[in-house]
Amino acid sequence: MHEPWFFDVLACHPPPYPGECLSGYLLRLAEANGCTSLWSLVRDLFPLFRSASQVTLLRGEYPIDDWGRIPLRTQLPLSILRRLTVEPWVEKFRIPPQTIRPNRVSPLNFLRGVVGPLLQVCPLCLQEQPYVRLLWRLEPVQACLHHRCLLLSVCHQCGNPLTVISPRHRHLHCAACGADLRTLPVVAAPAEVLEAQHQQQVQMQFLLDPEVFLVDALPEDRPKAIGLKFRYLREQAGLTMKEAGQLVGVSDRVILGLEQAERISLAFCLGYLAVLDCSWSEFAAIQVPEGPNAPPFLPLGICPDPECPGHHPSADTHVVVVRDLPDHQLTRFRCTVCKRKFTRTYDGRLTRMPLSLSPRMSISPRRQERYLMQKSPEELAQLVEFGLQGLENRDIEHRLGYGPQTAQRYWICLGVEEEVHQAQKERRARAIQARHALLLDQVEAVLQSMLNQPDEEITFVRISEALGCTTSYLSSYREVADRVREVAARHNAQVKRRCYDALSARILEAIDEAKKDGTLSIQEIHRRLGLSHDRLRRWHPELYKMLQQAVREYRDQMKTALRETRCRQIDKAAARLAARGAILNHGTILEEAGLTRGHTHDPEIDALLREWVRRYASVDG
Repeated sequence: MHEPWFFDVLACHPPPYPGECLSGYLLRLAEANGCTSLWSLVRDLFPLFRSASQVTLLRGEYPIDDWGRIPLRTQLPLSILRRLTVEPWVEKFRIPPQTIRPNRVSPLNFLRGVVGPLLQVCPLCLQEQPYVRLLWRLEPVQACLHHRCLLLSVCHQCGNPLTVISPRHRHLHCAACGADLRTLPVVAAPAEVLEAQHQQQVQMQFLLDPEVFLVDALPEDRPKAIGLKFRYLREQAGLTMKEAGQLVGVSDRVILGLEQAERISLAFCLGYLAVLDCSWSEFAAIQVPEGPNAPPFLPLGICPDPECPGHHPSADTHVVVVRDLPDHQLTRFRCTVCKRKFTRTYDGRLTRMPLSLSPRMSISPRRQERYLMQKSPEELAQLVEFGLQGLENRDIEHRLGYGPQTAQRYWICLGVEEEVHQAQKERRARAIQARHALLLDQVEAVLQSMLNQPDEEITFVRISEALGCTTSYLSSYREVADRVREVAARHNAQVKRRCYDALSARILEAIDEAKKDGTLSIQEIHRRLGLSHDRLRRWHPELYKMLQQAVREYRDQMKTALRETRCRQIDKAAARLAARGAILNHGTILEEAGLTRGHTHDPEIDALLREWVRRYASVDG
């Protein structure tokens, strides 16, 4: 393994204390290395940070910018650094998000309710060992069990809330007034608080342990497996989703979202598990039964239509649960792409929702007779004719001046409900086909007009704007979307090729002009092209390498020409000294040539000087 250079490592890099947090460790590093401000250290550890205010992003106790240069500067392995953060906790529920652009993304967005925004400390613990514990940074933690006192989050001297980390923060001192946190007053904790905190902190330590997991699944499958366990616990407790939501204080849609592996906050998981009266260690030990009685999960939510994108199971499926019937082992789904509703059994079979369970209008025989007597035979015949034509109920009611649900009542009374519904279904299918054909023709016309613009790329956004629709609507038609991708791939490849060739020609032209002016450098080429350094390096790495090679060759040529000029100066100076009969040595030749001792670092110049001195010595001898 490559050993780091001595200047890559901090002069003082003590190891972290057991249970220390990342923000506290960085403050301790700054103090140990005599940094005048924390920002001077953080700016070196995280090169992407652009302003001192971004230091506050570290209060999330979560790795930023892929740890920056912390592993290099401290020579600590990632296994040790991860214990300074709540990343092991996040990893138990999902793939840990990467915060590569800290100027835009804050870890506190997904750690709200888990990591507290303010610092809270136990002054007695700080007196024993001067470091900030990661456990104190968790919002559910309120007391120190070792000293049986409350954690304090307000400065006793200035009355301001304690800041976790700031650009000019000093280790174990108030960021506002500089008071020593070890001198904070001690407040005893009530017995009931200590008892509740004991169970709470044991569970927090369990979640922070990187060696244990809640489910035996791959990282990408953990949200699904955790949702399955939550559902199993809820059903074992005899709670419906609505009842569980009322206990937690949320809607049943939130409960459904957690059980269906949608993104839910970690803080919500804490509250939901407490309602289910289960600890995290018990949650990890639960084995969900398999078989036909096992609760359904996302693999069942596959659209039956083979032409629909929702037919293929994937992480970004658009199939959602409409209704769940555990007593009947049935789940009702809806595909958000093709708008189709379907029902599956818990073992995955496609079935129909029983009429006794589906919402259906019920009309007694006596009321049916009363309804039929209110309309003339001609009006009933016209109503049936409209229904068998497949017109929607609302359209029929609007034409005949009926109120809402009137048409549905008469379908039941006349005994033609199934025939009308089938006709309406066929009419909808024909309308969808017509819209599909019309959309395909419109897309073809838009594509032809865009193909006549050789310098513009074809994108879904541009086509959607031209058609006056959204990109999701356009993508819902698979054949249309495939056609757009096919044409766009060929056209955009040509556009990119032309742009690449044009930029390459501009770079070569700029290089030639800069060579003539004697100002060739990477910065000068960027200025002439009007492109930033990062844009050229990231978007066109081949052209960036070509520019670097041209600058290197130019510099080598300039160095060679300068060396030849200095060698000629030395030859002329030595010849003049020899003609005058002066002593020839390195000093006299360099002085006569107008050069300094520093030029002897060039091997060729040094060899030339030695050759003149040797000649002089042989002639003088």
